[in-house]
Amino acid sequence: REIAMSCALALDKAAMTGDGSSNSPTGAGAQSGVGTVALTTINQITWAEAIELQSDVMSANAYFGSLAYAIHPVLAGDAKSRSRDSGSGRYVMENNEIDGFPAYVSAQVADLGASGANNAMYGDWSSMLIGYWGGIDVSVYKEFSDGRTRLVVFVDADTNVRHVGSFSRTSNP
Repeated sequence: REIAMSCALALDKAAMTGDGSSNSPTGAGAQSGVGTVALTTINQITWAEAIELQSDVMSANAYFGSLAYAIHPVLAGDAKSRSRDSGSGRYVMENNEIDGFPAYVSAQVADLGASGANNAMYGDWSSMLIGYWGGIDVSVYKEFSDGRTRLVVFVDADTNVRHVGSFSRTSNP
């Protein structure tokens, strides 16, 4: 069970932020043509920046499907305490939603730019494609004289997006 969860988390991260190097998948956030919204301040997201992510997807004629945000916990914490404006008493993220769209909090949405920077993505998650070729292969090696066992786990999978315009992500200064 633990091995399956570790594999699922690794594939989840690769699907969102994988850089495509060394035979690893290229995640949605690293795809050429995906919209990018520059955050004004590292690890902080404003209402205007969150809405600009939607605007990117709208501009690509992809404003339909399973639209939602994936947001790093650091940005989510900021969004839950950052006012939308001066006077409404509303916050960028309320009740795990941003502008009525689900906002799923995941530490998997990091590493899309500056070191130590955390990010958010918005898009049609039904456009995320994950292909598997087989299951989880586990090889057990008992090659150590002190009784230790080495496990080698292999998941043959790849990711892609149906339409790059279906996603937009933040970048940090």
